[in-house]
Amino acid sequence: NIRAHSVLAQTRRTFSDIEESVVDQINKARTNPILFSQELDVKCRNAQEEYKIPNQSKKALEAIRQRIKNYTEATDYLKRRGNPVAPLQQSIGLSLACRDLLCNIGAI
Repeated sequence: NIRAHSVLAQTRRTFSDIEESVVDQINKARTNPILFSQELDVKCRNAQEEYKIPNQSKKALEAIRQRIKNYTEATDYLKRRGNPVAPLQQSIGLSLACRDLLCNIGAI
């Protein structure tokens, strides 16, 4: 099975680039929620400017509206929470279990 071979090859690297990236972003939010909320504020303002661009499809405008809503909700949550917490640690066992599940359901 090509997918299983690809997953097996990926496990030799320990964590994939996407896993590293997701954990890095989560840890940025956990360890410095105020700074991370400020970064999201910038992304939200950029999306608001993007929304003003004329001649966009309804689908594109809806996607931009959803991004603005998501940025706003995340920013509000992080500002309310405020206090930093310890970063997450990656677990090879959990990562491998997730990869197995994805293979089993045909997602990879």
